[in-house]
Parts: sequence; structure tokens; C-alpha cells
Amino acid sequence: MLLSLVFAAAFWSESHLDALLSDPVYLAAERGEQVWCCGDVVEEPRLRDDGRRDFVLRVRGFVGAGGRLVPSEARVLVRLPRWVREPLHCGDRVLACGRLRSPNGPRNPGDFDYRAYLLSRDVVATAYVSREEHLRRVRSERNRSLESALVAPAQRFVLRTIYAYLPAREAGLLQGLLLGRKELLDPEIRRAFAELGVVHVLAVSGLHVGYILLILSGLLSLLRVHWRWRWPLVLVGLGFYVLLTGSKPPVVRASVMAAVFLLAECFQRRYDLFNGLGLAALLVLLWQPQQIGQVGFILSFAAVASIALFYPRFRELLGRGLPGVGLWRWVRDLAAVSLAATFGTLPLTLVIFQRLPVFSLPANLVVIPLVGAAVALGIAFVLAAGIFPFLAAPFASACWAALWLVEHLATGAQVLGL
Repeated sequence: MLLSLVFAAAFWSESHLDALLSDPVYLAAERGEQVWCCGDVVEEPRLRDDGRRDFVLRVRGFVGAGGRLVPSEARVLVRLPRWVREPLHCGDRVLACGRLRSPNGPRNPGDFDYRAYLLSRDVVATAYVSREEHLRRVRSERNRSLESALVAPAQRFVLRTIYAYLPAREAGLLQGLLLGRKELLDPEIRRAFAELGVVHVLAVSGLHVGYILLILSGLLSLLRVHWRWRWPLVLVGLGFYVLLTGSKPPVVRASVMAAVFLLAECFQRRYDLFNGLGLAALLVLLWQPQQIGQVGFILSFAAVASIALFYPRFRELLGRGLPGVGLWRWVRDLAAVSLAATFGTLPLTLVIFQRLPVFSLPANLVVIPLVGAAVALGIAFVLAAGIFPFLAAPFASACWAALWLVEHLATGAQVLGL
């Protein structure tokens, strides 16, 4: 069954890629044509630290060198300079004029494959809009879909709240931790996390979904919601969080596994981790078949499978002759999880990144609890800002302290050469 799934996903991925590479927009990008595109903004534009913006445009049609309207269903990453200030939101229909370019592939062995990354999001070309008059919003239709009517306004509220209560450096880090949007993350912090072997905490995954699950369950318990309605509401909340973070494969994987676990508890069935992991892989590949070759997809599922396989053995090994209660139990369990995930993904890390994370285990023992505290406090102060504003400032101060410690631990270890 697993081999059949892998081969079917590979075949589907190749067929989908062939369809993308035969789209008229991709062919026009190969020729470097200057075109007028009409399409819809599919997600909230991303603001860069230098004031530039970019957004993904689902093209409905374009006028190229031949002067005729060519229909298309492809996506284009549109980049805007600082002086183009047209306000844009998810769901808007726009006209944009720019020169189409094919994304660059890796120039050296082991480099990041930007072209494959964009193709995994169905983006076949990039376009640069250089003049104010080359971008026009034709129609604002923000209530046409769930994304534009609910998810995008929630994203804007979270971002406004974060930057209203936190300094820019810590706000950029929390934005990446909560929403997976890392465009304003300080490059020094990103580099320090990568060299310390804890860059995985910057990806929205099981840690974040776990806190969302706990918070939703706690709130519904406090509100005395009947258990028959509790689990459907938690599932709806998990689904909304998936959309809020951009439906990235790691958060989809974690949410599907959490939903399966919750359903097993509700219907008093035994939960099998590998079945949950397999179902999550199936759903991700059905939705985005080209993820089968992406590093994030491979490492995310490999880490969970490694924890399932090796965690009990490492936990037993670390607990021999030592007390299994109190602080030591917590440290032992966290160390066993880190060891299991590192052990299973080490071959992939060496092959893909050509780097051996020597200090990954001790760094994880310190960084993961602090990141968990920052995520929990971040969620708490964002929710408080919307429900009980007088509680937002204390939670934000505590969140800032946790983020500050994470930053300085990572950058201090980098300075010491760890």
C-alpha cells in the first residue's frame, strides 16, 4: 500500500508538473515577454523588510506580444517596489503589467531550489511591476471565499496585534512562529538557528498545533460546552488554524494527526500513530502531489516516524537507574524525543544540508521549552487583544521576555562558535 501510494503520488506529481509547464504563462515567461495579466490575489501580500511587497496572482488571462487575450490558470509571483502603493488584499481582482521571468533553479550543487519551491505552490513565473500605473485594482471581492472573507482578515488582525505590542525584531520572530511568515525574520536569527541545529522550531508544526488543541479544549471546557459539540468545534478550530498559517504541509500533517487522535478518543478507539501519519501523508499528496520531492515534507514526516520508532528505546535507555519523576522525568522525555528525531533524520540532514548538528541535542533541550512558552504566550496575548484587551499587555511582556531569551541564546551560541 505504501509503495503504491508513493508511485501514484510520483505519477500524479509528474502529470501535474507537465500541466504547469505547458501553461501559456510559463511559455511566455520562457520568452521573457512583457504582458498585461488579469487575475485574483490568492493570499495577503507579504511586506519585506526593505518596504517591497509581493503577492501570488492567480491569472485568468493575459495579453502578450501577440496582442490577443490568452486564457490561463497558472499562478505568478508579482513583486512590487516601494513606490507602488496600491492597497491590495486577498480576493481583489487586479490588472498588472510586468515582464514574466522563469524562476531560477539551483546554481550550485546543494543550493536551495527556488524554482522547485515555487512550482510546489503552482507558481510558474515571476513578474516585476516597476511603475505605479502598471498595477490597478479592478474589483474588490473580499467576501467571495472563506480565504478572503475570514482567513485574510484574521491574519491581518494577528499581524497588527503583534506589531502593536512587540518591537520589530521580536515581532518578526513571533510572526514566523505563529503564522509561518518569515519574510520579516532577522537574517541573523535565522542563521543562528540553522547553525545551532534548531531551525526546525521556526516551522509551524506539531508544537503549535498542540498548543492550539490545548487552548481550544480548555476554553470549551471553561465554557461548559457539551462533549458532543466539543470535538467538532475543536476540529473546526484546527482547520481554521491550518488555513491561517497558509496550509503548509507540516501544519497539515500535525493537524490531521491531532484530528485522528481526537476522533479516536471520542469514539473510544485505539490510536495508531503510523496510521495517522500515513493518512496525513495521503491527504497532503492528494492536495499537493508535488510535495513528494520537497525537503520540508520529507523531513517533517521522517522526524515523526523516527520519534514513533526510536522514542521508547531512548526513553528507556536514558531512564535506567535514575528516578522517573519530577524535573528529571521531563528532561528525560524531552531528550528522548530530540534524540529520536535527530537519529532518524541525521542521514537526510547530512545528504541535503551537508551539515552535522553537533550541538543540536543540548540546544533543543533549552530552546524548545522557551519557544513553546513564546508560542503559548503569543497565542494568549493575541486572543486577549481581541477578547479582553486589558490582559494583552501582561501576556505580551511575558512573550517578549521568552522571545528575547531565545534570540540571545541562539546568537550567543553562534558567537561562541558552538
